[in-house]
Amino acid sequence: MPLWHGIAIVALFFFGVPIATDLEKVWGKDPHRVTIDEIVGTLVTFFWMLPVVSVWGVLLGFFIWRFFDIVKLPFIDKSQDLPGGWGIMIDDVLAGICANVVLRLVLWIAVSFLPGIGNALVR
Repeated sequence: MPLWHGIAIVALFFFGVPIATDLEKVWGKDPHRVTIDEIVGTLVTFFWMLPVVSVWGVLLGFFIWRFFDIVKLPFIDKSQDLPGGWGIMIDDVLAGICANVVLRLVLWIAVSFLPGIGNALVR
């Protein structure tokens, strides 16, 4: 599963860069109609975690990813300055990496110290 998950991330990322580059020329800087970056960011959030997390864990991970995608830590925000589709795609990948790390930490804390909550978040 992790191998195919990783292959999907890499394939969609490199498929998305030229598409996002072309669509940015038509729709302007980081157009909201381009969503392949959101898909890749979400996949990165759960890399090497599925099928371990439950539906509740997936929802939590999605909200954590959206937090990093919206708040944009300085290094994530700066990555949007990359040219064309690179900036569109990479900021969501970085938000996904941050969300992956935070979700792992939350799951570890929940399972270790709050078993009632932890058991709801993992299978």
